[in-house]
Amino acid sequence: IIIFKNKLFFSGISESGFGTQLMSYDKVTNQITTIKKISPNGSSVSDLIGAKDYFLFLASDATYGKEIYVSDGTANGTKLLKDLNPGTASSTVSFYSAIANKVFFCLNGILYVTDGTANGTTNLNFNCPTASIVNVGEFYFAATNPTNNLGVELYKSDGTLNGTSLIKDINTGVASSSPGNFTFIKNKLYFSATTPNAGMELWESNGTEIGTRLLGEIRPGVDGSNISRMIAINENLIFMYANDGLTGDEPWIYEIPKTKVHEEYQTSFQLQDFPDHWMLLPDGKSDFKGVVDIRILDLRGRIILEQKFQNQEFVNGVRINKPILNGLYLVSLESLGVTGMIKALVVN
Repeated sequence: IIIFKNKLFFSGISESGFGTQLMSYDKVTNQITTIKKISPNGSSVSDLIGAKDYFLFLASDATYGKEIYVSDGTANGTKLLKDLNPGTASSTVSFYSAIANKVFFCLNGILYVTDGTANGTTNLNFNCPTASIVNVGEFYFAATNPTNNLGVELYKSDGTLNGTSLIKDINTGVASSSPGNFTFIKNKLYFSATTPNAGMELWESNGTEIGTRLLGEIRPGVDGSNISRMIAINENLIFMYANDGLTGDEPWIYEIPKTKVHEEYQTSFQLQDFPDHWMLLPDGKSDFKGVVDIRILDLRGRIILEQKFQNQEFVNGVRINKPILNGLYLVSLESLGVTGMIKALVVN
C-alpha cells in the first residue's frame, strides 16, 4: 500500500475469479478503481514502492513471469519496466528505498537502481545490501563489491555509478566489518560494525572516510558488545541492546555528546540494584578527574535527579536515589564537560 498523488494504491481483488490487481482509492470521490489488469486471471500485485513521479510494483503474467512494473497512477501509464529475467521466468526482486526519482532494489542477488525507465535501470555492481538507509538524497548501504574483494563494508550512492563509493574499509582487507543497525541523527549515520580489536561496537559516520570512527567500547576487548535493535529516540539519544560482559544483553542508551568525547574518560561502571536506590561501583580503573556529575534522565533527556561527587568517592561506591515513578531511565557520568556511555535502568 502506498499513497501517490493523493490516492491510495494497493493490491486488491475487484471481481470474483480475477485474482489481485492494481487498484486505487480516491478519498475525494470515495471510489475504488481497478487501474489495470496486467493478467486477466490475476496479476499477483505486491511490493509497491513510490518515487517522486512514479511508483513500482511486482506483478505476474503468462508472458514475462513475475517482473517489475512502473505506473504513473493511470492505466495507460502502467507498464512493464523491463523484462529483467528474459522470457517467462520470473525475477527475484526486493525493493530497498527511493531517493527523489530513483529506486534501489535487489535483483537476483545484485543491487540495481532505476529512474523508472528501461534504459535508466542500472546494475550498480554490488551484491545485495545486508543493511541500508536513506538520508538527504543518498543511499547508505552495507554490501560486498565483487571487484574489490573487501568483504561487507560501508558504501553510499546517489543513484549513479560515478556517485557510488566506499566510505571506509572498517575491517581492512578481505574481512568484513558487517555494518548494521543503521540510524541517522543530525545527518550522521550511527551503526554497529565489527573489527578484530574491538568486536562489534558503536560507530558513527558523516559520509567520509575521515569522519567514520569508533565511538567507544561498551564491552572493552575483542569480544564486542553485540549491539542490536538500535533506534534513534530523538535528536540526542540512541536506544539499543548491548552486552557489556557483566549483565548480559540489556537495554542501553547512547547520548550524542555536546562536546568531544575524550578516550581517557571512557570509564565503565556497574550498578547494584536495591529497593529504593542503586549503588554505583567502578568496573575496573576509574579515569575520571575532579568532580564527577551523575545524572538520571528520562527518555526525553530531561534531568530527573542529579548528584555530584569527588572522583575518590567513586572507588568505594556511590549511593543514587531511585526516581519515584516507575519506568525506563538513563544514568550518565560526566567529568570536565565530557559525557561517555549512558546505561538504561528500569524502575518497577
